[in-house]
Amino acid sequence: MIFPDEAAALRAAIEAEISEPEPTTALPVVTACGSRIGLIERATAQRLLADKRFAADFTLTETAFILFPRSSESQLEENFARVARPLHDAGYFVQWRNELLDVCELAGGRCLARAERGLFRFFGMLTRSVYAVGVRRDGRVFISLRSRTKQVDPGLWDALAAGMISSGESPETALAREIAEEAGLTTGYTLQGAWSELQVRRRVPEGWMAEDAYILLAVVGDGVHPVNADGEVEEIRCVDREALFEMVKRRLTPVDTAFVFLETVLKD
Repeated sequence: MIFPDEAAALRAAIEAEISEPEPTTALPVVTACGSRIGLIERATAQRLLADKRFAADFTLTETAFILFPRSSESQLEENFARVARPLHDAGYFVQWRNELLDVCELAGGRCLARAERGLFRFFGMLTRSVYAVGVRRDGRVFISLRSRTKQVDPGLWDALAAGMISSGESPETALAREIAEEAGLTTGYTLQGAWSELQVRRRVPEGWMAEDAYILLAVVGDGVHPVNADGEVEEIRCVDREALFEMVKRRLTPVDTAFVFLETVLKD
């Protein structure tokens, strides 16, 4: 049984984890034209400035970390492409995804450029993601065991499908792609209701996570059995709400996914 008071307390605790205030030790990341696109720790910024390989690409002031100060904003994408691999190879960020995401202003959302996905949490830039919370008609919920070889949240139980919105994609297109890749389904399910949204702002090992997530329920037909297609999921199970709540309590799900579950299938 899920007790409302216990669920409310758990929800509040997890919400606090995914809604951190910006650290006082961090600085806004801005373009040469003053558009704010991210957040970086001052110590990381200072380390970059001290690295002769990148000293000409960045400027540090008392109030901001400026990217490519000698270039126009129209050259932002070219400059990101130029420094991405050297920054990765120098160990400033670990994940190389070979995937382009949109670089957007934090205020207003204007898309300024595209950049390698691995750069985004290093520079604290905004990402957008989708979640398909898979359910059966009887109320049971699908959970997917993340591969133990994944660099982020290995071996935790995630939603049926979730992932980033790539450059130029709509949430609808991204969700269909993720369901096909992670659950092996192109038919046999029905998307239900309207999009719900979640903002995540928190520190992560790579730097700062600023993510806007878009969430839909996916009702999977009774005779349909999801099977992972991209190798990123080891197992897919279907559990009842009480079992899922216990897993969230025991922190067996990524913290962001835990909040998604609490706001959808575990919300009375």
